[in-house]
Amino acid sequence: MIRTPSTIAGFRAPCRIRCLGLAALIGAVGTSGCGEKEPPVVPPRATTVTVTPATAEFNALGATVQLSAQVYDQNGQVMAGAPVTWSSGSTGIATVSAAGLVTAAGNGTTTITATSGSASGSATATVEQVVAGVRVSPDWLAVEAGDTARLGAAGLDARGNEVPDVGFEWSSSDTSVAAVDGSGLVRGVRVGAATVTAASGEWRDSSRVAVLSADPLDHHAVVTASLPERPFVQLTVGGTEGSTETVGTLSMTLNPDVFPVIVSRGDRTAGVLVAGSTLGEGRVIAFPGQDFLSSGDRATLLGKASGDRLLANAVRWAGAKRAAPLRLLVDNQRIADVLEGAGFEEVEVVGSGSSSVRDWSADALADVDVAVVQTNEWGTAHLVEQSVAPLRTFAESGGGLVVAASALHWNWWIEQHHGPLTANVLLRGTGISWNEDSIEEIGSASTDFDVHDLIPANVWTEYVDGVRLGGDKMALLPPLFQGALDLGLTGELDRALTRLVRETPALPTSSAAPEARLAAETGQTLGPYEWPEIHPWAAVFPGEPAPGAERVDATVAVDATWSGFPADGSRYERHIALGFYAPPGALVTIEVPSEHATGDLKVSVGELHDRLTRAAHPVWERAPRLRRTFAVADRQTGITNAYGGSIALVVPADYTGTIPVTVRGAIPMAMYTAGDSDAGGWHAALDAGAPQAIIRKPGGLRFVISVENARAITDPGEVSAFWDGFQQHHAELAGGPPTGAAEHIWIFDPQVGHGYANAGWPRINYPLHAEVWVLVPGTATGRSWLAALPDEGPTYHVAPPPSNYSPWEHGVDWWLFGHELGHIWQTEDWGSGKNYPEIGEVGVNLFTIYTLNAYLFGGGDSTLISSPDPAVSTVDHAALAHLRWPTADLFERLSMYRQLVVEFGWSSMKQVFHSYYDPEYPRSTYGGGLDGFAIRLSAIVQRDPVGFFRHWEYPLSESAAETIRSFGYEEWLPPGW
Repeated sequence: MIRTPSTIAGFRAPCRIRCLGLAALIGAVGTSGCGEKEPPVVPPRATTVTVTPATAEFNALGATVQLSAQVYDQNGQVMAGAPVTWSSGSTGIATVSAAGLVTAAGNGTTTITATSGSASGSATATVEQVVAGVRVSPDWLAVEAGDTARLGAAGLDARGNEVPDVGFEWSSSDTSVAAVDGSGLVRGVRVGAATVTAASGEWRDSSRVAVLSADPLDHHAVVTASLPERPFVQLTVGGTEGSTETVGTLSMTLNPDVFPVIVSRGDRTAGVLVAGSTLGEGRVIAFPGQDFLSSGDRATLLGKASGDRLLANAVRWAGAKRAAPLRLLVDNQRIADVLEGAGFEEVEVVGSGSSSVRDWSADALADVDVAVVQTNEWGTAHLVEQSVAPLRTFAESGGGLVVAASALHWNWWIEQHHGPLTANVLLRGTGISWNEDSIEEIGSASTDFDVHDLIPANVWTEYVDGVRLGGDKMALLPPLFQGALDLGLTGELDRALTRLVRETPALPTSSAAPEARLAAETGQTLGPYEWPEIHPWAAVFPGEPAPGAERVDATVAVDATWSGFPADGSRYERHIALGFYAPPGALVTIEVPSEHATGDLKVSVGELHDRLTRAAHPVWERAPRLRRTFAVADRQTGITNAYGGSIALVVPADYTGTIPVTVRGAIPMAMYTAGDSDAGGWHAALDAGAPQAIIRKPGGLRFVISVENARAITDPGEVSAFWDGFQQHHAELAGGPPTGAAEHIWIFDPQVGHGYANAGWPRINYPLHAEVWVLVPGTATGRSWLAALPDEGPTYHVAPPPSNYSPWEHGVDWWLFGHELGHIWQTEDWGSGKNYPEIGEVGVNLFTIYTLNAYLFGGGDSTLISSPDPAVSTVDHAALAHLRWPTADLFERLSMYRQLVVEFGWSSMKQVFHSYYDPEYPRSTYGGGLDGFAIRLSAIVQRDPVGFFRHWEYPLSESAAETIRSFGYEEWLPPGW
């Protein structure tokens, strides 16, 4: 602002001076007289915008053109520096920068506008891609003869962008090898190579096509190239340790692509050791043991010529659909060393965390052609659930897989933490799975056999058609029954089952007989499915339902809330009987609400009898496996057991709530529940037709018995009450937390698999004839005999009990029940775990003696009334002085504890047992295990028994002896020692 005098406060200039001042400011524009109004000054404004060039044409996406804009005012004068804003009518066709740079984005025409103030101008941008090249993908393709695969082609503009709606002409350099249609679908004609080309005008591109053999014989030849007929001769399963059950066998089912590679074949058996198949577009090779890919020296076939050659061949075959050089990602450095030695140049060891779990993520598998996967070694999992999906995607997209697993080890040590064998999940749908078995030698395994002869589909067709098969082919049949069911081949399946039933040998039978093995394994694995005929072994055990037994539908409410159990009770997985029986081979349906159909619950059919292995049991007197279990993963779950059995809901320890369960198609089962049922109703239910019945006390013992024997008793409640008292005396001696938090199941077996009887959670498996002894309290005669026992004392028993059994004449084997029940109270301090070899089968009989003495025969605190043999029921210290722990047998070791009972009483022994759970006897002072027993005994009886234990040569540590001596008690030895 120019400050003139007229603008100075308080100064007033004459008019003349003011007018002259204004004229001077505006120059020669003109003047007006004093007192006249001046005309307004009009500033320039943007009136017109011109954009150049007016049109822009693009033949490739990403191409650019620079536009410029000129702005004019109302007088037509250029307004230099006037601001301009650029915009596009469609950014999907063309974009424009703030400086006017236009970039082609998509085919079409749009307007580019430049705006300045209220004025604007525009140019037209036209994008029309022009083909300047062709790309065919993939650039290398492998397809099997007779199979098809599709090539893709794209027209490209000058900047490499795909041009839409481009037509191509496809051609093959050798149509006798590979033919191609107008859409790029390539069909393999014969083994060889050809070039397939896609052309658009003058532009073209090609893919190299390799046509591979589809004949399993050719696949087999590649994988076994340069291997001897017996590649593992003089090699040992389990490596340096001999047979450690690291290697098992593979199962093949009805996948058209699966084929055997190496087979251990005999007159009556065949075991598949190596197999190949496909997964989507990819190829897979499976090895049935960690030895094939092991990272260490403990058990490995790597470093042996045949093992190394087999691995290299497997990788080459699995990677045949990828272009060389193959890029390999492998489990461990030993594998990498072998493959690099075989000429593979791009080998990398997969990453792993501190837990040894390998990183088979999608990122890790990017740009990989073949993955070599070790599922587990010993008790360590390398392949876990989260890696399965990316590996399957990798293979389905054409990647190769070489996979090894030790299924039996996984079952022993890993399944409880990581679920089912991940290798089986990985190869689901390939027709290959791992058997939970082991083989003692692999030296006889051979590559020399008729591959087509052992293709599963061929074996199945022969069996269904009635062809008589050798034992080697029969051994391949069991998984094919389930394979037929999975494929919906129910007509063929029924024909096969009818033949199986007709040819199943009568029991007892040789477990080596091929027909027996087929009947057993199919009965264990098939289903859920309704068999067309009843398996003949069901009639032997557990028995067939009565003729005309009605299959019903019913709903029961299962209480999983732990109501009625001690708050601090030990909680275990529960097997809750539903009160129904599945008929042999029948399809029964279980329904639960959707909130319970999560897979956490399971349904079992049949009892957990011992598994009869062929090696340990050359003769089968019953079916070798009698229990089936099915996960409840849907609202409706089908269940089957070829031999039939009671139905139970298997509930995890931490599961709570009330579960409504609907059972459809089962037979009602007589189930007496102590405190809830009445004998009359139970007896009436025996007529429903199920061959077995149940007597149970919730949280106590459950007896699964034959209906025939059940009919012989008058009061199931007396049976439950008597044995509950028997069990409570075991618990009284043991002390510790309450045990009544899940039922323990007593079952009775025509062929016990391990020993005379055996115990494990949640059942005890007794010999079948013991059922008669268990039911003695259920008759008036039996109860009168039991009441007389304190006066009569122990008597000898007859085993097995005769058909005219009377407890008065033939007795009961009380030690059988006391011993096996004693196992339930064993802890790591007292006979389980690492202490089992020392006292596992010794300590349980302390429970036996205590219960028989106190519960049956009315003995006192220092008596051992438990046997008619005076050597058991009395103690002669002098006669025992020669015994030594290291050389004593199990009963002789028991004598040491009998000496202590006679001298210090059962009350002291109970205090010793209870002290393990008493905070006044901390482990830091009183120890655990074998030492802990000696220290705690000393503290409770206030004597120094070190000399006694040293005389026995009991494994007492020096530190434990020092602890005992530090108590300062008087030394004690039995009289006469």
